[in-house]
Amino acid sequence: MPMKRLLIPFKIFLSLACLYWAITHLDFYSTKKLFYSQNGLLAFGLGILMAGVQTTLGSIRFATLLKNASYPIRFWEAMQIAFIGGFFSQAAFSMVSGDAMRIWFLVQSKLTLKRATYFIMIDRGLGLLALLLLSLGCIPFLLQMPFIPNLPRILIGLTIIGLLSIFVLYFAFKRWGYKIQNTWVFELLSFNKQIFSRSFQSNTLIVLLSLFIHLCNVIAIYLFMKCFGVPIGFIECAIVMLPTMLMVMLPISVGGWGVRESLLIFGFGFFGVPAETALTVSILWGLALLVSLLPGSFLFLLGRSGGWTRRSTPTT
Repeated sequence: MPMKRLLIPFKIFLSLACLYWAITHLDFYSTKKLFYSQNGLLAFGLGILMAGVQTTLGSIRFATLLKNASYPIRFWEAMQIAFIGGFFSQAAFSMVSGDAMRIWFLVQSKLTLKRATYFIMIDRGLGLLALLLLSLGCIPFLLQMPFIPNLPRILIGLTIIGLLSIFVLYFAFKRWGYKIQNTWVFELLSFNKQIFSRSFQSNTLIVLLSLFIHLCNVIAIYLFMKCFGVPIGFIECAIVMLPTMLMVMLPISVGGWGVRESLLIFGFGFFGVPAETALTVSILWGLALLVSLLPGSFLFLLGRSGGWTRRSTPTT
């Protein structure tokens, strides 16, 4: 309990500290001018559109996972859960808050707490894995960038460490894996196997959706840069945005605020993007996500008042 009480003040402090660092590294007047310009309004509108596409793709993936586990759910219901979880992820203290709300609504729909938690863990794990794969896919392009000294040696070292870690984990699991039987880890792995043993087409759809969900972040930032006339390519946006999203997913800040702004200012600085533009782009994207997910607050109130109930009886 003491650690949990300290975690929220730490998140607030980290977000404020990162925002303070970001603000002190730019011209506030230029940022304000960009933010309220016609291009800023255009970027904001495009951001809301991309955020809506991202939420829709996440809803389709979530509904597909539930269907594969013999728990069919209507697309509209999956959309409600996605909007509610997304709203609390942005408006509350971290993505953990959004996941907790998604679990709560699944339990309200007569799904067991354990099964609902496993669903969210698998869904979140898929997103993290897809983000890691996309980030690794940027490495060949990153090696061609001359601005980071000794980058090849650093990447080779990290690759060796990663391979050794996989090697150690493999033999540790092979030797002591029997000890996880009858534990929640074994149940989660079994449940994961059940979901992904249905059909190749369904698994392919889940993988593609997981990749495109994160590509929406890159596409949005790329469109923002074009709105402000920044001569930067899609690959450069991916190199900066994908690792940034990895950090944003960690429950160390308030909805990723502050961390996202600082990392985008730092990362895009290597490509000559002014700090004012990077900060404006980051804030616009954060606000676009928040505004696009505002229906989640109304759906949450509707669900609490009993306006949404499941009609089917799920498997347990």
